[in-house]
Amino acid sequence: MSFSRPEGPESSGGGPPRRAVIAIVGILLLLVGLWIFLDNGEETLPPPPDEEVLARQTMIVDEEEPLADPQVSADREVILFFGREGATGLYPARRRIIVTAALTDQVRQVIEELIRGPRRVLNVPVIPAQVQLRQIYLDREGNAYVDFSAALMTGHSGGTASETATLYAVVNSITYNFPEIRSVRILIEGEERETLAGHLDLARRYYRDLSKVDQRALERLMGAGGPRAQP
Repeated sequence: MSFSRPEGPESSGGGPPRRAVIAIVGILLLLVGLWIFLDNGEETLPPPPDEEVLARQTMIVDEEEPLADPQVSADREVILFFGREGATGLYPARRRIIVTAALTDQVRQVIEELIRGPRRVLNVPVIPAQVQLRQIYLDREGNAYVDFSAALMTGHSGGTASETATLYAVVNSITYNFPEIRSVRILIEGEERETLAGHLDLARRYYRDLSKVDQRALERLMGAGGPRAQP
């Protein structure tokens, strides 16, 4: 007797149909793949920085990059005093200097501008052009010592009026703009000298004396907004 195989889905040992097994395996594989994808896509955040390490780094940056001095780029107006062709006394003129932390640096700028000479045609120099400023010294009592090269003596034209103009151009240009400086003494090549060119005594200090300045010219300049001297 022969028997015919029944039609329908294949089965083995009474288990679930083969297509159902394949479907379940596929779903499992899909879930595993999705889980791997999501796990690899997560961004791993670094641990928070240690506060002590961060503090040390901040200290290093502060030491290597100090804050800039706000006064370095500032400037100010000063008044210089020059001679005048065919006239007696000193005449004021405006200049600008850079404000620095060291007072000696500012004084040096004033004297160097004085050596460069006047810009107006009527004004005349009071210091020979070949003179060099060697050094500026300040003591605690407010006394300034201005050290010039020997050319201040050897290149000077001489005469009482000319020596007076040179001496008080230096003294007034310093003490007028820097009231904390009380007096000025001139040195030549780092040494004290008896006279500048045979007349004025260099062995003593000199103080501000605006009687050597043309007062009308100074008043006109002050009326135009120039800096005023402080007592």
